[in-house]
Amino acid sequence: MDKISSASCAMVPGTPGGRGIIGKSEGWLKMGRMALWAISALMAASVLMSQAIAAQTASRAGAGGGGQLKITSDIQEADTKSGVVIARGNVRIEYPARKVVATAEKATYLRDEKKIILSGNVRVVQDENRMNAEVMTYFIDKGLFDAQPPSGKQVEAIYTVPPSEDPQEPPQKTSESKPQQ
Repeated sequence: MDKISSASCAMVPGTPGGRGIIGKSEGWLKMGRMALWAISALMAASVLMSQAIAAQTASRAGAGGGGQLKITSDIQEADTKSGVVIARGNVRIEYPARKVVATAEKATYLRDEKKIILSGNVRVVQDENRMNAEVMTYFIDKGLFDAQPPSGKQVEAIYTVPPSEDPQEPPQKTSESKPQQ
């Protein structure tokens, strides 16, 4: 049997003395380290890619429409070819991607045009904003509402205006404040 120097042997767990003949230890150790590094890099890349895809999906849902649109009503008709859904009676629409909840007597969802036409006692809530009308069209991609009032009346809307972040804007006066003399 040839004598093998310890420099040319690699440590092999489970063998007497922890040594075995598997070739030059430097080559095997380098390959092992490279394999561990490659596996670690792939795992990190996989995690980063999944986070990026989730963020991109959430961004698309909020910015350009997308996501689930839930319609509940007494009666619904759906044409899968044209993508038109007509809902009648106690209509409620929930669109979480834009935080929109709407109620009406009738709703027509036009998939290809990406819009919803609501009619009859329409009420729409988005965040803390509210709008009431007789007929309202919601353009999903643009996030726009076009409202028409009942005849002889007006559209009613309540908007929540966020506080100003401008440090130059003076504080609002309250009814208890007295004018300075």
